[in-house]
Amino acid sequence: MMTNSKDKFWLAFASIEELGAGFVLSLYNHFGCIENAWTISSSEIVDIEGITKKQISYFLEKRKDIKNDCDFMNCLATKLQF
Repeated sequence: MMTNSKDKFWLAFASIEELGAGFVLSLYNHFGCIENAWTISSSEIVDIEGITKKQISYFLEKRKDIKNDCDFMNCLATKLQF
């Protein structure tokens, strides 16, 4: 079964449990797609309604760790069935 190329970004967000669904939804609604929400720069993430500076800092820090494991996320996304 072929998976959506965006699955790896949903998985990446899901791996940062402390952020919660509201954070992800706010980014998704603001940027229009999950890939854009994941790949934003730190300057693009300021002043988004419903997101605190503490959440932003935490997300950016955790995202660094997950980016380093991007091959794992790609592999995992290809094995999942949605």
